Amino acid sequence: MEDSIVYLMKKLSSKSICERKAAIKALKRHVNSNNAPIASLSLNYVCEHDPSFTVRNLARQALSEQKINAVWEKTHIFG
Repeated sequence: MEDSIVYLMKKLSSKSICERKAAIKALKRHVNSNNAPIASLSLNYVCEHDPSFTVRNLARQALSEQKINAVWEKTHIFG
């Protein structure tokens, strides 16, 4: 696993809301890479268990964008 993914996963457990929000935004870029499963699992965990509503909402949005991109790619492949 890349060092950047491990670093971002550690930032997700930070006490600072700003650091967690920045980590989610950075993890969103890795969702379509080779490390997509671990990034989406991390976002899913934050989406379910984070005490801050804004952080949970950002994680939910990042996960929904991932699903939209996957559907978009499938339509172009078979279209």
